[in-house]
Amino acid sequence: MEHLDLYTSLANIVVFIIYSVIISLSQMTSSAEASTPVNSYDNLKVLSNVQVTSGDVNKTTTAQTRSLIGCLTFCLAMPSCQSVSYKTDVRLCHANEMTMSSPGAVVSYDTAYKYIEISQRVEWHLAFRATSRIGVSVYDTWLMTDHHDVVTSVTSTTIGCLTVDGRLPCNKHLRTWRLDDWTNVAQVKHALFTDSQEVFFVTFDASGTSSSNRDEHFRISRIVASSATELVGYTGNPNYNSIEGADFVLRHFYLSTSWYGCDADYGWMFVNEGVVHGHSCSYDVDPQNIYPNFFYTKTWMHANWIDPNTVGKAQVFAVFIKYNP
Repeated sequence: MEHLDLYTSLANIVVFIIYSVIISLSQMTSSAEASTPVNSYDNLKVLSNVQVTSGDVNKTTTAQTRSLIGCLTFCLAMPSCQSVSYKTDVRLCHANEMTMSSPGAVVSYDTAYKYIEISQRVEWHLAFRATSRIGVSVYDTWLMTDHHDVVTSVTSTTIGCLTVDGRLPCNKHLRTWRLDDWTNVAQVKHALFTDSQEVFFVTFDASGTSSSNRDEHFRISRIVASSATELVGYTGNPNYNSIEGADFVLRHFYLSTSWYGCDADYGWMFVNEGVVHGHSCSYDVDPQNIYPNFFYTKTWMHANWIDPNTVGKAQVFAVFIKYNP
């Protein structure tokens, strides 16, 4: 059974039915389309009030079409198109080579627009999205098995929750069904963003993991790519490399190389959930006592957490899943 994340009206159901016919026909007639990996859980996402274009003008093609279906058909004719935004009053179609959760996406709230995402063509699917400094634990939200945020509407105050743009409003952590249906997962990417730009990432090989051992993907030995290139093929002996991390000091999603006293702690990333008296370090302390905070190295290698020149704090932490074909 196909899982549809976003239904906002009966009109969206009609769009989905028509879309299904279009995509079925295109798969039968196009060998390129037929070879596209299909995740059986969802083929289409539909949202009202969302305009999406790319910050790269070469990744958005704009045209006049007679209808939303015409806009979708226009997109399907381009193998690299992953989503459309359609302005109904002037019949303006934006066909995008990315989605609203892609780095660099330009997303805005506009009641004149409809947004459609073609999940079959998406390589990296947003599974989890955390917001910094909102007073809610990231780790506790991650562990909330069977809690799934199904977005049924987008408002001007929640539009950021489906993007990686820290400038857009979002007062929660988004946890999707993908975390608990850990099937056929090839790779998992943990990434940090400031504004809408990726400032740190690490990609893990998730082969052999399942719903019962999902968090085992987060191991340095499984890293296949990272902005901190030192991590690829790293042969050192890290003191922490797990999602649970050092729970007694509220550091989770922790990639740490060593502890030699607070002034000499080194690592690559962690999510800081607060301060524990007698255990936390000065770098854990938020001046306004607002958590969580997302720390990362700004260089190719591990950083000393007290060094502001090599350590950054991000606005958004996101986890993406890539499925096997």
